[in-house]
Amino acid sequence: MSTCSTCRQSILNNAQFCHNCGSSQSDSDCSNCGYLNPSGWVRCEYCGLAPGMTSEHTNEFDKNFVIDFREIPAIQPQIEKHFNEFLTQKTKEEFGTEAMCDYLAIFKQSDYPNDIKEMAAKLAEQVYTIHCQQDEYVQSNIDELLLQNFSSVVDEFFLSYCYNDEPLPETGSTSSSSQAKETVDTVDTRIPVRDIDAADLPLPNHDRTADTPSDHGQPTNQYPVVRDVAAFFDAQNSPYKFYIDLNKMPARILDEVKKNFLFNAPEERVLLIYDDTVFGSGSTGFALTEYAVYWKTHFQNAHRTYYQEIMNLEMDGNKLEINNTVFDIEDTVNHKVYEYLKSKAFAALG
Repeated sequence: MSTCSTCRQSILNNAQFCHNCGSSQSDSDCSNCGYLNPSGWVRCEYCGLAPGMTSEHTNEFDKNFVIDFREIPAIQPQIEKHFNEFLTQKTKEEFGTEAMCDYLAIFKQSDYPNDIKEMAAKLAEQVYTIHCQQDEYVQSNIDELLLQNFSSVVDEFFLSYCYNDEPLPETGSTSSSSQAKETVDTVDTRIPVRDIDAADLPLPNHDRTADTPSDHGQPTNQYPVVRDVAAFFDAQNSPYKFYIDLNKMPARILDEVKKNFLFNAPEERVLLIYDDTVFGSGSTGFALTEYAVYWKTHFQNAHRTYYQEIMNLEMDGNKLEINNTVFDIEDTVNHKVYEYLKSKAFAALG
């Protein structure tokens, strides 16, 4: 057993990523070519591979993690199939064929299969985003993404059931199924790493209209400011996924938005939310509140800027930059947000 250098959780000796916090366990030296990269590197400056990856990994998983993108609804089942094959392969390598069958049976009786479906749904969206980039790293990026998530789940399963020095339960009995459901914790497979916390987001010091407790963070069409924002973005007729009433927004999507980028204070009323995801998961997008803009794009940390803090606002082609930080959702949306924030910034100056 080893210990994660970030969260101090027990991990497997050869784990590339921590199953608890997701951090890379690689040093600054590239595992493939030995090149010394700067701290926090994502791809080796010399050979182009990610931390912990070698040419052997690339060759192996190029073949295993191929996705057919012709039918979008079929992406998730393909990822689930890849995971099952990965789990079987790793369990066999670690414990042999006979024990493998017992552990796979335990896995199926636990809550893990439900977690895998949720993980695969989120990964399907991210894999599709990578596919749309159509650059030379598409396949290796997909392999890296799936490898990291698959390894995290498998490592946690091994730690929970395979290295506890307890005899294998009878896989066909009801008691083993019950034990599995009581023991397994829900796996947190979200990939995004946030760089801000709701506790660190004080509201700006200026007068504001007091809300009633039932109104906190719950915009409805009765508020003129919400109607004005909805009209500005033409939210009712837009082909994009705008939400102007949290009471009518699907709870599942709202929960993901709050987990990933909307960290507003309870009394900070939300005016509009935009879901930038293909499958409607709410993991990326932006939100406008009375005082700030919150956003997150694929593979980037979440950001928040108060209107009164906007010092630099400009369009770089179709990409918006807010205080030198890129805001890149969708070309048309970027321009609308630019116009809206420009008016808010001027109003804050007044």
